[in-house]
Amino acid sequence: MLFYVGCYNTPESSAIVLGQITVSTQGYQLQLIPNDKEPQSQATIDNASFLWVDASNQRLFAVSELEQYQGHASGLLASFDITQPHQPTLINQQLSQGIAPCHLLHWQQRLISCNYGGSIINLVADENGQLLNEGSQRLQHEGKSVNPERQTQSHPHSLTLHPQLHLAYCADLGTDTITTYRLDEQGQLEQLHVTHIAPGSGPRHVAVAPNGATLYAANELNNRIDVFAVEAQGQLRLVQSIAATSPLAEDIDVSYPAEISLSKDGKYAYCSNRGQDSISCFAVAKDGHLSLVSVTPTGGKFPRHFSLSPCQEYVLVANQLSDNLVLFGRDTQTGALSEPLDTISLTGPVCVAFYDHK
Repeated sequence: MLFYVGCYNTPESSAIVLGQITVSTQGYQLQLIPNDKEPQSQATIDNASFLWVDASNQRLFAVSELEQYQGHASGLLASFDITQPHQPTLINQQLSQGIAPCHLLHWQQRLISCNYGGSIINLVADENGQLLNEGSQRLQHEGKSVNPERQTQSHPHSLTLHPQLHLAYCADLGTDTITTYRLDEQGQLEQLHVTHIAPGSGPRHVAVAPNGATLYAANELNNRIDVFAVEAQGQLRLVQSIAATSPLAEDIDVSYPAEISLSKDGKYAYCSNRGQDSISCFAVAKDGHLSLVSVTPTGGKFPRHFSLSPCQEYVLVANQLSDNLVLFGRDTQTGALSEPLDTISLTGPVCVAFYDHK
């Protein structure tokens, strides 16, 4: 199984790294694979804090989370050819037209990214993988909320597609909102609904159940997961708010939920917790409500991101502050995670994306 890792890199390390999971009679092994192409052809951007793999079209998209690039108050968005998945080759890059792009999605020949500095950029991604400014769109989010340190302005943090309704949801950590968007016939984002959640929640990442009936928001600032019923036109209705993990130990002051994801069968939800340094597993009831099943230490510090493998039998965790990746087995019947199967060192890992080319 191949996977890509996005990293906060240093001058001596890479921002995008390819790895693989090998399963043999000797056990399980994580291995990093060097890119041996010429330097000018390699994935040479910095701070690739979020990745999107479009395996069917052999494309890899990445943010370059910068506050300034060549005199512009902007980061970058980059497109790579992964026809040879072991050797990502840069196609082109464009300014994100905002500070600190931190998340993105590829949607109907559009590449749409959240700039943590308060905006969303919508670029054309043509059939050749080129990112184009022609026909682009920039949306400025406005507002603030109650946290005096983290919510003095808008901070769009993630974008997630609805599997059936052709909608996208944007979680804004700074304004305590989740905004519903659609794409019009010209490929422009149109705002449909704005859902306000409890002040001080800080929604970071959201995930939609495979059946489309429920949306889950991992709230970074209040350490909770909000559960919403998705109405016929994509509106959200709060039905549950639950702690993102078990009670914190006395030596842990605070824990910040980061990534949230559901199994393909929709029976289990997982949330990474930075501070407690754990992955919480929740059983998903038929009505979408969550109940905590287990909490598993991640084998490192500050698990900013994780991904379930395409076969659903493994979970790969990126521990940002301990500079390591940790592989866990996953019981597809009970949802439980195993003890760590393998660990490998890597500078600043913050995103994991599996390559699932069939």
